[in-house]
Amino acid sequence: MSAKEIPLEQIEHWKQMVPSEYLRGVDLLESGDKGATLTIKEVRVSEEFLAAKGHSKQKPSIRFEKTPKIWGPCNECLAELQEAYGPPRNWAGKKITVYAKMGVRNPSDGKTGPGVRIKTCHNAGAGQ
Repeated sequence: MSAKEIPLEQIEHWKQMVPSEYLRGVDLLESGDKGATLTIKEVRVSEEFLAAKGHSKQKPSIRFEKTPKIWGPCNECLAELQEAYGPPRNWAGKKITVYAKMGVRNPSDGKTGPGVRIKTCHNAGAGQ
């Protein structure tokens, strides 16, 4: 099995060189302002034990049709989904556009970089 080589001209951020099972802002850099329209397949909330803090934390995750990437949305994106589509039990089957926004602060280390943000298709009538 040979590895797929990515031309350096296509790499905008060092994190693009590090594979991840999660959808990250760096994964969306090449789609520009248009972003990528995805359909929500499944919404879950799971308990994640934080060893450094000695307690568990609830962690939402969203899976999409046609991509194996898992998205861990921020509170801002969760609020936008709620406003557009109602409670989380209604989100499966809805379309959203995900895009990279530069200058988003990473809560784990405080550094800024590309983060995932969304546009709901609700206003255009496409997600209903």
